[in-house]
Amino acid sequence: MASRRAGDRSFLQASATSLAEADEPRWARYGRLALTAGRAAIHDAYPSELARTVQGAQQPVSTGRRIAVISAGGGAGASTAASLVALALAEVRRDAVGLVDLASLRSGLAPSLLHTAHGGPRASLGSLSVAAPHGRSEFLAALSAEEGRPVVVGASQHEKPLDERGATALVAEFSRHCAVTLVECPPGIDDERTRAVLRRAHTAVLVADMSESGFQDAQALLDAMREDGFDLPVLLLGNERSAGRSSVLRRARRTARETGVAFQGLRHQRRFRSGQPLSLDALPEPVRLEVFRIASTALTLARTGAASS
Repeated sequence: MASRRAGDRSFLQASATSLAEADEPRWARYGRLALTAGRAAIHDAYPSELARTVQGAQQPVSTGRRIAVISAGGGAGASTAASLVALALAEVRRDAVGLVDLASLRSGLAPSLLHTAHGGPRASLGSLSVAAPHGRSEFLAALSAEEGRPVVVGASQHEKPLDERGATALVAEFSRHCAVTLVECPPGIDDERTRAVLRRAHTAVLVADMSESGFQDAQALLDAMREDGFDLPVLLLGNERSAGRSSVLRRARRTARETGVAFQGLRHQRRFRSGQPLSLDALPEPVRLEVFRIASTALTLARTGAASS
């Protein structure tokens, strides 16, 4: 088994090298690599699953899709989840992917994607208002963003937080220029910025710590969303922050089925708490596959309102 996996990795690396030499865009190179790997490695689940999930993350989008990333409280892993999904989508798509942090928590997006964050929400909205960009190139230039990377607005401890009106304007500006925009919201649904984003989102990713209390809090938040009339598709993302939570995971999956929401799990990695910029290449294959599966499911929900089978 180990030798076969080593051979698969060698195959993927060799294919990536040859495709890179062809000077193809990253999204095309990744898509072709995944398709080639899926055809060649019939007996190994990872390459074929990778090919399928990458194709899901590359689904065409005619108008900007907005994905709200929410949690019942701080520390559930919403920043990590939002960052990973944005990285996965930007890795395999040819269009722009946005990532906006409205939570203003100390953990925030800055530790995850510090080298791609260019100012906080208020400064970014000001830059976009002055530049009034027309087209993607002007939008990227206004935020000093790079092609092939998520366009990130990280939390800032040096700015006064945006109010509901400002948050709505910033997300709308991103949605005009980005095929997909992920918005990390303040915890719960009492904050008016969270409520404003949920009213205009195409789907919500509810990140829940898979502890007993974390799961109960997520259930309560899901119930509160429905009571308040937020009728949008939800992906319940179970963040496995430590081992020994299999019983909670089983209950979370059962609850998702019974309530009609999608469910995906994410195995925790120590590097998620390291404070270093995240990299998909540094993740083990099973975790990388989970990230692409989460991204694919969230995008499918945002496009169609239902998860693919």
